[in-house]
Amino acid sequence: MLLEIKPSCNLNTLVFTDESGNPLSSAVLQKVWNGHTSKINGREYVSLGVLKELVKKGSLPFYLKPYSTRHTFATWAITQGVSPDKVARWIGDKVETVLRYYCHPQVVEADCPDF
Repeated sequence: MLLEIKPSCNLNTLVFTDESGNPLSSAVLQKVWNGHTSKINGREYVSLGVLKELVKKGSLPFYLKPYSTRHTFATWAITQGVSPDKVARWIGDKVETVLRYYCHPQVVEADCPDF
């Protein structure tokens, strides 16, 4: 999907970065994901957040925590035949953890939502 959006991208670069190209901090990611309220010059601004906005529009059936998305991605990658060591590298985890928590023999491609 990302290659369709940006076909000339380098597959080794980060997908989500700040303006300088650095990884997003967990605080920024949390604000983008869940939304936040801020005051600027006495005026209040409310951002619902990406996920809550998608649920509100009906594009997603329910709210997912960021960890759920990680779990879905890792499980989906395994069902598509990606090796556990590669998935571990992608998600910053150990192969043993991937094998324990993300390899579900009963999960088939149809069980993984295509958001």
